[in-house]
Amino acid sequence: MVRVNPLAAQGGGGNATEAKIDFSVAKDATGKVQIRWIPKINYAQPSPANAMLGGNWNGMPVVAYPRAADFLGRMLFPALHPQARRADIAAATLRDISRVDAEIARSRSQTMAAIQQDQYLTLTSQELYVNPRTKEVELGSNEWKHRWVGPAGEVIYTDDGSWNPNLDPSLKRSGFERSPVKKR
Repeated sequence: MVRVNPLAAQGGGGNATEAKIDFSVAKDATGKVQIRWIPKINYAQPSPANAMLGGNWNGMPVVAYPRAADFLGRMLFPALHPQARRADIAAATLRDISRVDAEIARSRSQTMAAIQQDQYLTLTSQELYVNPRTKEVELGSNEWKHRWVGPAGEVIYTDDGSWNPNLDPSLKRSGFERSPVKKR
């Protein structure tokens, strides 16, 4: 922090009215996140046709009064640009949060649907099987450990894992394939 002595200020005391500070705080050495307070500078513009433009009057830089377009392009936009960038970052962050919330809701909905389907199948003593011939999912009983499907769509259930309907002479049929439980 510096205080300009108005009696010793070069060119005059126009910028000696308050303390000056140029202070920065950075998150890391590269300054990815940084806050900076820059000293306030008073400017003089005594008249539009002043021959002192670019000079010093009473300790203040002499500048011409800018046109509106120049003021927006050279002074206002640069001053507001950091805020605009922060607004863009904030908007992008909100979009990401919204996307993540939607993914969570979709996942929760799918999980709840799967739980409800499992509960329904358990309460009704049923299971979902994959037909080995058509690859379609079929609803069947869960009272037995093994399910076989024949060429005409006939279904045989058994608890005996070593029994194969294709080898049973009493059936007088073959072409049965094991129908697995649908993976969840």
